[in-house]
Amino acid sequence: MLLRTLLVCAIFFTAYSCVKDTDFNQASDIQGTPELEIDLVFFTVTPPQFIPEGSSDRPITVTDTTDFRILDDSFIQESLLQVDYYFRFANSIPSEFEANIRFLNEVNRLRYELTIAVAAGTVQLPVISEHIEVLDSPEQISLVTKASKIVVNITIPEAPQTVEGSLNLQSKGTYFLEY
Repeated sequence: MLLRTLLVCAIFFTAYSCVKDTDFNQASDIQGTPELEIDLVFFTVTPPQFIPEGSSDRPITVTDTTDFRILDDSFIQESLLQVDYYFRFANSIPSEFEANIRFLNEVNRLRYELTIAVAAGTVQLPVISEHIEVLDSPEQISLVTKASKIVVNITIPEAPQTVEGSLNLQSKGTYFLEY
C-alpha cells in the first residue's frame, strides 16, 4: 500500500512540474523542417550495350530517361530550402565512363546539368564513384523544380574490349523543406 501511494504521488508531482510553466501559445512559433528522401534513377548496363552496330571509333552513349514530377507541387516549391542529389556508380568494366545528368522541362529545355567521371574497375574489384550535388540557392532550386524528366547519358570513349562486368547507377534526392 505504501508503494502504491508513493507511486501515485511521484506521478502527480512529475506531471504537475512538467506543465506548470509551459506556455502553449509558443506552439505557433514552431517550424517544421522535414527531410524527404526519394530514389531517382537506378539501372545497370553491361558491355554488350556499348557495342555499336558496325564499326565505330566514336564515343558510344547509352541513354535512360526517367519521369521527374516530384517537385511540381506549389507547396513543395515554396517550402524547399535545399536539395542534395547523391549518385553512386559501381563499375566492374575495365573502361572509364562519363555520366551526363540533365534535368529537362516538358519541352526538353535544359534546366540543370551535371557531369560525373566514372573510374574504370574490374570484375574482381569494382570501383565505386560517388558524387553529391548540393543545390542550396533559390536560383539553383528553381531550376530543378521546373524539371519534368531526368536524362542520364553514359558515354564510353570506345567500345569495351570485354563482355564481362557491369556499370550500376543508384541515385537519390534529399529534399529539405521548411514550413
